[in-house]
Amino acid sequence: MENKKLYSCKEAASLIDELTEYMIRKMIKDGILIPIKLGRNVYVTQEAVYKAVFGEDTEPKKPIDTGYSRDRKYF
Repeated sequence: MENKKLYSCKEAASLIDELTEYMIRKMIKDGILIPIKLGRNVYVTQEAVYKAVFGEDTEPKKPIDTGYSRDRKYF
């Protein structure tokens, strides 16, 4: 592992405006953000936080099929 700085949940929340410590903990609990556990303490890397928040690997959104068509005849 490279020498990457580890941030506590409180420090990681301060990396991005409007991101709270609760949101970091929720992302860890939901499996979106992978933590590094050292004893009782939980740490994350800056790279992992940015990847989880900004979603570098996300696919473009696909249109949702509602089943509605303009050519559909109701009667």
